Amino acid sequence: MSIARAIRVAGGFLSLALCTAAAASEDAALSYGSGGCGKLQGGVALPCRGPNFEAGAATACLLGRNYLHPLVRDTVVAAFQALATQQPRRTWQYGETGKASGGRLWPHKTHQNGLAADFFMPVVNKQGEPQRLSISVLNKFGYALEFSKRGTLDGLRIDWQGVGAQLLALATAGQSRGVTIERIIITPDFHQPLLQQVPALQRLAPLLMKREAWVRHDEHFHVDFAIPGALRRPLQCR
Repeated sequence: MSIARAIRVAGGFLSLALCTAAAASEDAALSYGSGGCGKLQGGVALPCRGPNFEAGAATACLLGRNYLHPLVRDTVVAAFQALATQQPRRTWQYGETGKASGGRLWPHKTHQNGLAADFFMPVVNKQGEPQRLSISVLNKFGYALEFSKRGTLDGLRIDWQGVGAQLLALATAGQSRGVTIERIIITPDFHQPLLQQVPALQRLAPLLMKREAWVRHDEHFHVDFAIPGALRRPLQCR
């Protein structure tokens, strides 16, 4: 990474950190219930754009579908910051997370309590160069993209090293905040190549959901986070 780019990236993340410190108050933020039946108090927005990341679709921000519990939001931003030095040429794309007050996030079956986030697959082109996914209303804001069982799509292929680096960065970033990864949803078709190419990911292997989800998670992976119990509350659902 050039010195000039390093300064820009550092400056960008410093600005994000200052905004986080001013806006986030995890003492007042509570997560209720579960991902499938929950709500959120004190939710904060994941920035729509940062030095090396962006919302995959602008609608996530425009419609307020990019909210998380503050501790989870800070974890995600810190992970992107760490990835800036590991893969300086890549712009990471995230999907939907949740609403400011949690609750149903149609058409997702979870994402209700501020502890879940979707991340679009990092990909490379035929030359092995990092490339953004093309996301628009025509492919349901990225969620209708269909990768083969080998992780390929229209001349692109999933960067398994990138997926592994992102998951490990999220796990590391959460440690100082009391945030852990509770579950990872990615199509089982991808478990073997991912674990083979990123041996360090074996420690997170037990968190991979073994069965296929109600929709195939091939263009993105879903992460459920856990926060300290003092910031969780039960919620009865009908």
